[in-house]
Amino acid sequence: MKYEVAIEPGSGAYAFSLTVPDLPGCYAVGKTLEEAMRNLKEASVIWVKANVKPDARFRLRLTSAR
Repeated sequence: MKYEVAIEPGSGAYAFSLTVPDLPGCYAVGKTLEEAMRNLKEASVIWVKANVKPDARFRLRLTSAR
């Protein structure tokens, strides 16, 4: 499943801060964009495992690519 990612400038030791708006509280930081994306992938897997029950049903929101 693909999610929209918000990329913001970081502060202090981290140059990038990333969040997934559809996964409340799911975020990651990194010194480089690549590091932040790797960290966010790991964080999103952890978020889903912690918040989605095995028998959950989803309502899909379809959007068109621009």
